[in-house]
Amino acid sequence: MAMITEEDVVDAIDEKSESRLDLLTDYWQGLVDEDKDNAEKLIAHTLTCAKFLYRAKAYQDTLDWLDATGLTIMKSFGEESPEYEAFIENEDLENLRMNALDKSAVEEDEEGFEEESE
Repeated sequence: MAMITEEDVVDAIDEKSESRLDLLTDYWQGLVDEDKDNAEKLIAHTLTCAKFLYRAKAYQDTLDWLDATGLTIMKSFGEESPEYEAFIENEDLENLRMNALDKSAVEEDEEGFEEESE
């Protein structure tokens, strides 16, 4: 199987491909597999990948992907593992999540307003 590149992921996200979250997850998994048993790098890779979605203004996808990734980390490493604890305690991930949540809520409000005015 060919290695998924960062460019592949960015292109899929920008094109709003239906499989973009799967592609992003596969890319993330490849990065994580290279750096086994390194919680710090796991978090860095997670943050980098989540930022791809955030920069593409895919705020709800950012939230969904972070939730799914957190679940994957918990299932793969364990609920009390250093990897999962690093994930749930990382301030940069939490800030990104909160910003995406705020922007996602604004988008929903704008969509609702547009539907009411039609």
